[in-house]
Amino acid sequence: MDNDDIDDIDTVETGHALSLQQRKQQPKTIGQQRFQNIGKNSLSSIIGSYKSAVTKHALRLGYDFVWQTRFYDHIIRNEKSYKNIKYYIINNPAKWNDDDLNPGEQGIK
Repeated sequence: MDNDDIDDIDTVETGHALSLQQRKQQPKTIGQQRFQNIGKNSLSSIIGSYKSAVTKHALRLGYDFVWQTRFYDHIIRNEKSYKNIKYYIINNPAKWNDDDLNPGEQGIK
């Protein structure tokens, strides 16, 4: 920088201030963009609170309880979808003996 340029400088910033400024300007990741506005009354927050309460209650009662992994939440949007899900919930336990994930006496198939 030449001495002639010094008169044009209005502000001198430290490296720390520049670092913070650059951090604020960095584009957000997809995850940050997607979940940045999740509030306390969002569906995700309500479901998370429900699952937390159920887990704590089950553990207090002595159950060895965990939520099933590799699942997805699904919003029921119409009567047909509701009936299909209801049918599955009612009838699926009867199929447990034939399920590949049933450890039975032989361990997981």
